[in-house]
Amino acid sequence: KRQGLECHIPVAFTSSETLHDYQRALIEKVFNTQIYDHYGTTERTIRLEESFDHDGYFEDPGYGIEEYYDDYVISTSLINDVFPLIRYKTTDCIVPKQGCFPLHSYDATIESIEGRTASNIVGKDGTRYSDAALTFIFKDVPNVRKAQFIQNEPGKVTLNIVPDRDFKQSEQNIILSLIDEKMGLRNIDVDIQLINEAELKYTKRNKLALVISNL
Repeated sequence: KRQGLECHIPVAFTSSETLHDYQRALIEKVFNTQIYDHYGTTERTIRLEESFDHDGYFEDPGYGIEEYYDDYVISTSLINDVFPLIRYKTTDCIVPKQGCFPLHSYDATIESIEGRTASNIVGKDGTRYSDAALTFIFKDVPNVRKAQFIQNEPGKVTLNIVPDRDFKQSEQNIILSLIDEKMGLRNIDVDIQLINEAELKYTKRNKLALVISNL
């Protein structure tokens, strides 16, 4: 606090990430303040701000036009004059409050941002790791054609890898080291399996997902 004023820290989470209660409590304790969450996409088509009363979220006026469905959002950018995206579909789950319409106001008209929970890996302590952080692992490892994490219980994953012909044990060790940097191998047990491409699992929409969660 300075001169009797309370310092507020905004915390940004994008796409599949969301601010969890344990994260909020830890940050507020460390910085001795309160924080406000906001949500947006990398494509800059939607932006939601947490209300001052922490009772939900509101849309930033003039930022975009949103359509909310049960398991996805359709949004159109109003701020990009060069390359605006029109009716861009994001598979995030955003829950509007009952009876709140229109949504374009400073009132908290959004109940919660659920994110893409199926795209997260859950550690032994309950920490959720977004697939957005895991995609960079394989950019630094040669001879990996495709990869996919399968989780059936918290704290354990199977990493299925479709290798190129020159894939070596040393590259498998590099992958484990990079996973350790991102998640910590003390918090997640990883079983690496080399598979054929036909053994990869696809979503109901026939998309290859990096994380398949069966929790």
